[in-house]
Amino acid sequence: MKRSTKNPDRYSTFGLRESWLIAHLNSTNGWINALGSKQQPAVKRWLLESELICDGKKTDLSNILSTLTIEEAWGIIWTNLCYNSEIVRWYHNVEYNDWDRIELQTSLFSDYAQYAEGTVKNPFGALLNMLDSSVVLSEYYGQGIVEKKGNRFVRINKRGIEQIENTVLLYSLYRYNISIHSNSFTLKELFDPIGQQTLIKVFGLNKDSVAKQLISLQEHRSKLVRVEFASNLDNIFLNKDLSATEALSIYLEG
Repeated sequence: MKRSTKNPDRYSTFGLRESWLIAHLNSTNGWINALGSKQQPAVKRWLLESELICDGKKTDLSNILSTLTIEEAWGIIWTNLCYNSEIVRWYHNVEYNDWDRIELQTSLFSDYAQYAEGTVKNPFGALLNMLDSSVVLSEYYGQGIVEKKGNRFVRINKRGIEQIENTVLLYSLYRYNISIHSNSFTLKELFDPIGQQTLIKVFGLNKDSVAKQLISLQEHRSKLVRVEFASNLDNIFLNKDLSATEALSIYLEG
């Protein structure tokens, strides 16, 4: 795992609970004020890193997600957190496996050795709290079904998902496009085991399923994706003039 110099302790021990996410998507900005004094800054940080708020106000993406299913919303939010949240960016590099919490925590301490263990343990607890609060994120997306003994987390079964909704796939492709500063890449690149924010890392997807979905997206009248898969090619082309949110909006309008 790649070492980082950024302090990951941004949320105390509070994860982005699914009930808070739903409250945000369905309510006005003022709902956060009903939370506790320590919860408020943690939730605001999660929403900022999820790209659901900016300058204290709901973003266009937040408004779009309020019209989608909770599964689609979580998929897009998880994508953004893999870029913007230090602890989630670290976790998305963790192999899909059944992990003992102590083993995973020890690896985290090693990767952030420049910080006190308490500083690193807090965001790890927040991540586990988030997984524990959401069946969608933990089980549907397979990002970590947590096992507990009493209030103590003991195991995390990270197994991934083979296929995601077209909306989530499209958003993830355009988000990746921005990160690499290129509107073209290959299917092989998206399944590179040492890549960052790739589909295999973020979701654990099945390559063949994604290839079929990309052909389907190419046929969509929005014309947001073009592929070259014949003659041993695996090229993917996107509209470089669009942000991920803009692409998602156009796709939904189509």
